[in-house]
Amino acid sequence: MIMRLRRFCAPFISYLEAQLRLARHRLQGRQPPAIFLHSLFRSGSTYLFNAFRNEKGFWCYYEPLHHQLIEIRRDRLAIFPFDKITTDKMSHPPLTRPHFYEFTAVLKNDHIPFFNIRMSYSEFAAVRQHARLYKYVMTLLVSAPDKMTPLLQFNRSSLRIGWFRRFFRNALHVYILRDRRDQFESYFRQGEKYNIFLAINLYIIASNGRSWKFAQAYAPYKKEFRVTHDLYYDLKRLAFFAAELDREVHYRVFLHLWLTSLVEAKRHADIILDMNRLSESPEYNQEVVRRLQEQFTLSPSIFSGCHIKRYDRYCMDDSAFSAIEREVSETYRKELAALNIGNLGEIPAVLV
Repeated sequence: MIMRLRRFCAPFISYLEAQLRLARHRLQGRQPPAIFLHSLFRSGSTYLFNAFRNEKGFWCYYEPLHHQLIEIRRDRLAIFPFDKITTDKMSHPPLTRPHFYEFTAVLKNDHIPFFNIRMSYSEFAAVRQHARLYKYVMTLLVSAPDKMTPLLQFNRSSLRIGWFRRFFRNALHVYILRDRRDQFESYFRQGEKYNIFLAINLYIIASNGRSWKFAQAYAPYKKEFRVTHDLYYDLKRLAFFAAELDREVHYRVFLHLWLTSLVEAKRHADIILDMNRLSESPEYNQEVVRRLQEQFTLSPSIFSGCHIKRYDRYCMDDSAFSAIEREVSETYRKELAALNIGNLGEIPAVLV
C-alpha cells in the first residue's frame, strides 16, 4: 500500500519540485533564450538542425530525448555514422561533426546528467518525471558556450509541447510539420523487412495506450506485443514484427501520432513551420527567416538549401489513405473542431 501510494504521489511531488526550481531560476534570470524544435521523425528536422549548426552563434543539441544517448562517451560520440553514403541513405544533409558532438558540454564521467530512457517513449504523451526532465533540459541550456544560443532539436517531444512551453517560456517553440502522406512514405521506405521508425511508432502507441485515444491504434497488435522492461529488446522485436502488419495498421498508428501532435502544436507552439512550403515557396522561406530574425541573429540564406522530398508513388492507394484519414479525424473530431483544423479526409494534405 505504501509503495503504491508513493508511486501515485511521485509525479505530483516531482511537478511541485520542478515548479519551485522554475520560480527560482526566473528570479535569478537563469533561463537563456533558446530555440526548441519539436517534431515527429522524418519531418526534415535534421535539415533544420544542420542549418542552425552551420550558423555562427548556435549550439545545437541533436535529439536530446534519443534513447541511445545513454551509449555516448567522450571517446565515442559518433555512435551513428555520418559519412556521405549514410546521410544520403537517410535523406539527411551532410554533417561535418558527429550528431551528438555538442553533448560534450554536458558529459560528466561519461554519462549525461539527469537523462534516462523513460523520457524517450514511456513519457512520450505525458511527463511524470517533471523535476528530472526540467533539470536535464536546464543543464543543456546553461552548458552552451558563452554568447551561443542553445537549440534543442527534439524528435520525441511533439505531445509534450505544452509542458516544455510551461517550463521554458524564454524559448521559441517551433513545431515542424510535413505533409502526412509524404512523411509516412519516408518512414516506410526506411525498410520493409526491418524498420526501426515503424517500430518506434508501434512502441510509442503501446507504451502510451491510455493517452489520447491511442487504444484504437494499439488494438490490432495488442495481443502480439506488450511492453517489457527492456526497451532495446522491444524495439528490435518490433522492427522485425513491423513487416507482419498491414500498411493500413502502420498508417493508422502514424496518423494518430501525426494528428495529436498537430493538435498539441496548435495549442502550444509559437510557430508551426511547414517544411513543404519552406522547400517550395521562396516567399514563405523568407517570411520564416524574418520571423526568426525578430529574436535571433541569423543569415537571410539559412534555409536556401531546403529540399523536402515529394513522392510520385506511395505504398498505398488514395482510397486506403482517405479511409483511414476519415476514421482517425472522426476519432478526434472534437479536438479538431475546437482548433478549426477540419476533417483530414476533406482538406489538402498540407494544413499550415
